[in-house]
This record gives sequence, C-alpha cells and structure tokens, in this order.
Amino acid sequence: MAKSSRSFSAGVFPECAVSKSGERKWLSSWPVESSRLEVGEALLLHSDGLSEARNLAGEEFGDARIEAAARSGIGMSAQALADALTEQARVFRGGETPEDDVSVAVLRRLGSGL
Repeated sequence: MAKSSRSFSAGVFPECAVSKSGERKWLSSWPVESSRLEVGEALLLHSDGLSEARNLAGEEFGDARIEAAARSGIGMSAQALADALTEQARVFRGGETPEDDVSVAVLRRLGSGL
C-alpha cells in the first residue's frame, strides 16, 4: 500500500522521486501536489547549491548528474545515497568550496507501515 505525501516548492528546486526500477519523476513545484511513494522508492530533495555547483571549467553539476546519481543509488540506504550525491558534487567541483549552500535530503520508504 502506497503512502501519500504533499509537497510544494517556493523558490527551491522541485523534488525528484525515484522508483525501484530507476524511473524518476520531478514533482511539480507549484501548486501543492500529492504523490505516493511505493515501498523501496526514494524521494530526493536538494537545494540549488547542488544543481548549480560549478566545476573549474564553469560547468554546472545539473539535473542530469543528479538523476544519474539517484538511479545509481537504487538499493542504497537514504543516508548512503545522500552521502554519495554530496561526494559526487564535491569531486565535480574539484574539491573547491561550494559557492552556495549544498543541502540534500533523501527519504526512502522501507515498509508498508507508517
């Protein structure tokens, strides 16, 4: 049984939900949207400091890299996925200090209970 969540985004990036099969869906940023997270699926929340992180050549980390990291994190714990994504962004920046805050939160539904 899927549990539902409600979310909205005001001035931050939309949430990305990733299914067990690796399919992702970007949740609408406005207005409030209801969605369901199936057992094993993950919800990835991040600040613009992650997607807009730049490497030494000025290239942004971007949504494609975030999506690839989320797909590669299927089966990881929520903490391991957040850590892996944060580390990938650090390596992408060449170890440089971020220009903006980098916030990442991952929620993974583990079972059918609340």
